[in-house]
Amino acid sequence: MSADRMLLVASRGDSTHTGPGVGPSGPGAGIYLVDTRDPDARPRRLAEVAGLSCLAWHPTLPVLYGLAGGEVVAWRVTQDHGLERLGALALPDGGACHAAVAPDGHTLVAAMYESGQVAFVDLEPDGGPGACDTIQLTGSGPDPERQEGAHPHHVLVTGETTVLVTDLGADLLRTVDLGTRTVTDERTLLPGSGPRHTALLPDGLVTTGELDVSLIRTTGTDTAAERASSRRPDERVYPSDLAVDSASGRVVVANRGAHTLAWFDVGPDGPSRVGEVDAHGAWPLNLEPLEDGLAVANRDTSLVALFRWDAEGELTFDRGYDVPRPVWVLTTRA
Repeated sequence: MSADRMLLVASRGDSTHTGPGVGPSGPGAGIYLVDTRDPDARPRRLAEVAGLSCLAWHPTLPVLYGLAGGEVVAWRVTQDHGLERLGALALPDGGACHAAVAPDGHTLVAAMYESGQVAFVDLEPDGGPGACDTIQLTGSGPDPERQEGAHPHHVLVTGETTVLVTDLGADLLRTVDLGTRTVTDERTLLPGSGPRHTALLPDGLVTTGELDVSLIRTTGTDTAAERASSRRPDERVYPSDLAVDSASGRVVVANRGAHTLAWFDVGPDGPSRVGEVDAHGAWPLNLEPLEDGLAVANRDTSLVALFRWDAEGELTFDRGYDVPRPVWVLTTRA
């Protein structure tokens, strides 16, 4: 593995909990540092934090953010990869599951899954969290258990002043203007698809459909989909994260339940599944692209697994690092 940087890993800590929910935090929860340059390195905990769901960088400052137990927490990163806590801000609802920071570094945007809100956190000049504002999303879908209302799950920066919010509950991709803090456009996906995470392609978007087990491509007004996993067709599978390989343009999808990684070519006619391998662990929850592969947070086997692309274009397991229930992986900065 030729990764030239280290990884930060959000951990839920030791627990016997398994299954669709993330579950409470246990002993050892926090942020870990993994040096992928050393196959024998032991992960080192940098901060003790309960309830982490994701990590995100400030675009220009050495500041790291985490959503943790209903709060946005900010840390200043030191030269030796230490974390100095800048501050925290309680969000109005405990269901915040994903966040991204605007390119100008002035606003952190969080998807509030439980309440159906989008939160806008003003950031101070040093990167610390300031005041918070929210907007309420509305809508629903055909799944009575998961789509009784809006459930934003992912925030993707799409421009200097815009983000795309993926709404699992309403089968919508919503464009939000950061200046007015309003929804300016909505793109409808297949009813019951349950869109979870979205990534940019040169000519469109790709989205995982958690409820109908799909990878969805949208470009202009066209939408096309392919089943995200070929495994366990008669059992429940939950596609989670996705990653785009910068060299080949392949799209990789993590499939919980099937516990696999599937990769796709995405052309004019939509996604086409090329291959699928075991994730080398259970409940692959998050993917982080690396120089020639990717890192996988296998939550229920407490393993961060590294995969590389081999000469035949196949994903091959390289090695793993033990971290208690990892839920998010983020590459460090140089």
